[in-house]
Amino acid sequence: MGGTTTVTPADGVSFSWASSNDVPANLVVSEAGVGNDLRVIFDLYNGANPYFGITWRNTPLVTTYVPYTAMETGDNFGDTYIRVNANGTVDVQYNGMALFNQVPLPGYAAIAGDEFVFGSRTGGLNENQWVDNIEIATTTGLAPVTISFTLTGNSLRLTWPGTGLKLQSTSSLNQPVTWTDVPGASSPYTVPATNAAQFYLLAPAP
Repeated sequence: MGGTTTVTPADGVSFSWASSNDVPANLVVSEAGVGNDLRVIFDLYNGANPYFGITWRNTPLVTTYVPYTAMETGDNFGDTYIRVNANGTVDVQYNGMALFNQVPLPGYAAIAGDEFVFGSRTGGLNENQWVDNIEIATTTGLAPVTISFTLTGNSLRLTWPGTGLKLQSTSSLNQPVTWTDVPGASSPYTVPATNAAQFYLLAPAP
């Protein structure tokens, strides 16, 4: 961040890990990020109170206020690393600074089918904000996601965390097992407990 700018720079950059449902075509994304999953915010202005921050599920988790000069890199690029760990924590490094380390993401579960989004904007106050040499690495394979259930009367209520998943069912676990998508199922999902036996699992949504 830097180069040609007004005396007070604005507005900043964001990196979001968001459900595709939260990222419609032609959406304009600002330094506040987008979506209901992870947002990492580099806010140069914020009413002349710049900060680095992490938001998860629309809840701000951590914020570090800094002078805007701590964000600017002039004509150079500052290496930035954002890592979500398998234990449900996130690390952020920027331009040689360890901003956040092992920040817990409450209720985190493996996510499939989300999108990665960069956002930025300027206005009457402005700042050059560049990105270059982007590398995004993901862990392949199906990570287990737990289905929780409660029984109330004759109704069975199934719930699960995360997005990008679909509910499937089968009436038998005898081989070969055929799993079928449950039409229109989303968490929470309720089925009559008086029906014939069914088994459920979660699979990545296409």
